[in-house]
Amino acid sequence: MSARPPLPDDIKQLIKLVRAGKFIDVQKWIAEGKQTIPPKPYSSSPLRVAVETGFHSMIEILLRIETDQDEKNYLLRRAVWNNKLELIKLLVEHGADPLGVGFEDVCRTGNPELMRFFLDRGIDAVTGQPFARALCRPRRPQLGIYIHYRDKIPELKHQVNLALRHHAREGNLHWVCLLLWAGGDAHVKLPDIGKDSDPENDTSALEEAIYHKRDTVVDKIGIDPKRDDLNGLLGKACSAGDWNIIEKLIALGADVNPETEYGPMEMLIWNFQCNIRPPFGSLSSFDIEDSLKNITRLAAKGGRWQPKDNLGVKGLRRELHRLDARCISKVIREFHKHNVCSKEILLELISNAKMKQLLGERLPRLKRMVSGNLMWRSVAPH
Repeated sequence: MSARPPLPDDIKQLIKLVRAGKFIDVQKWIAEGKQTIPPKPYSSSPLRVAVETGFHSMIEILLRIETDQDEKNYLLRRAVWNNKLELIKLLVEHGADPLGVGFEDVCRTGNPELMRFFLDRGIDAVTGQPFARALCRPRRPQLGIYIHYRDKIPELKHQVNLALRHHAREGNLHWVCLLLWAGGDAHVKLPDIGKDSDPENDTSALEEAIYHKRDTVVDKIGIDPKRDDLNGLLGKACSAGDWNIIEKLIALGADVNPETEYGPMEMLIWNFQCNIRPPFGSLSSFDIEDSLKNITRLAAKGGRWQPKDNLGVKGLRRELHRLDARCISKVIREFHKHNVCSKEILLELISNAKMKQLLGERLPRLKRMVSGNLMWRSVAPH
C-alpha cells in the first residue's frame, strides 16, 4: 500500500484556521476559491477538523463545498458512533446518506431520539437482524423504540424473540422480564441470531433456559403444556441434570419412558458420563454424586434405562473405567437397588477384563448381588 501524500501547505494553513475557529477567515478563503479539499488518500482535512472541534457553523460552510459522498457518509457513521445527534442532522441535511448507517450502531447509542431519526428516514432495521444484535447488549430506551415501531415494522417482533432467547440462555432475568413485558414469545423455536432456521435444531427461549439450568428464568417464563413439548423439555432438563425442572415437568405430565431414541434416563446417563469426564476442569465427586442421585430419583418415578443397542452400555462402561473400585461398586449397587436397568445390562457393565482388574475381589460379590443371590445391603464398601 502506498504512503499517503503529505498535505499541501495551503491545506495545512486552512486546517490551522479551522482549528482556531477563525470562521470569517475560512469564509474568505472559500470565497476566494482557494483549495479546501486535500488530495486522496488523506487522514485529515479541514472538514474533519471542523467535525472534531464541533463548531457547527464551520462544519456547515465546509459541507456546502464538499462533493465527496463517501466522505459525507464516513463522517455520518463517525457521528453515530459518537452519539452526536445535531451533527448527524447537519450531515444528513447536506447530503450524507442515513441509509448507509448500520442500525445496530444506531441502537447501541441508547439515544431514542437518534434511533427515531434514522427509523423515520427508512433505515434498514431488518436485514442482518441488527435490532436483535443490539438487544444482546441492551439499553432500556430500545424497548420504547420497539413499542413505538412494532406495528410499522412487524419484523422487529422476530428480533425481540431472538434477543429473548439469547438472554434466557445467559440467565439474564432482568432482560428476560423486560422482553416478556414488551411482548416477546419465549415458546417459539428459533435459531441463534444471524443463523438460518433449522427445524431440527431450533430451540425456544424456554428450552435454552432449561438446558442451561436457568431455573429462575424458567419460572418466570412458565411451562405451558398446551404449547410446549413436555417430553422434549424433559430430555433437555435431564441432559442438563436439573432435578428441580425434571420434577416439575413430570408433575405436568411428561413421560419418563417415551418412545424416543434417547429418553430421559439416557440423557441422565449421558449427564452422569459428562461429570465423570468433564470438558473443563477436574473431576468433581460432588457432581458425580449429584448426577447419580438424579438417575435414582428418576428410577423411583418409573424411569428405566433401556439402551437400544450395545453402544450405550459400552459408553457408560468406558467412563466407569475412570473411577476407582469403591465408586464403581456404588454405581452398580445404586442401579441395582433402584431398578435403573435390567440385571443383564448391569452384568454386562462389569463383565470385561478391565472391570475385573479394577474391581478385584469386589467383582464376585457384585455379580452375585445382581444375579439375585446376595441382598444389596450385604455388599458394603471395604
